[in-house]
Amino acid sequence: MFKKPENAQEPKSQVSSETRMEAQETNQLMEGSKVTGDLWVSSNLELGGEVTGNITSQAHSTILLRGICREGDISAGGDIEITGVFEGGEITSQGRCLINGECYGKVEAFEVELGSQAKVSGEIIYHSSIQISEGAQIEAKISYKPKDMNRAASLTSWRDSTVSQEPVCKEETPV
Repeated sequence: MFKKPENAQEPKSQVSSETRMEAQETNQLMEGSKVTGDLWVSSNLELGGEVTGNITSQAHSTILLRGICREGDISAGGDIEITGVFEGGEITSQGRCLINGECYGKVEAFEVELGSQAKVSGEIIYHSSIQISEGAQIEAKISYKPKDMNRAASLTSWRDSTVSQEPVCKEETPV
């Protein structure tokens, strides 16, 4: 009855980290695994266990944290997705950081997305965009900093907002 025209294009959709991970090899630390020390991976990482230490991935690699990362930093050349717990220092992503779990520390990414199950405490710095879903619990300082280094030196002001669970935002300009 209803036919799609032959020349019709499919609508564009966002590709999740899991879909991007399928294109590359993926290192896996499954639930029940415990690692103390630093991890450095050259491809994607799916972590279902527990790591006490730093996690670093190469350019275009995705880190999917379903388990727990304690007392360390996470740095990815690609995207980071957290549905587990991050109790540490800093998260740095050259791509997108999706948080739909618990995150205690500093987050810095090109794009930040906080899902409805996100619980974030600390600091969030985004370079392009931030998206906050209804239900996300945030007690963090949120800052926008342009990533373009050529323009960054000439900019004299940037936004700095403090967000809590109450719908109150405060604009400040650094001196």
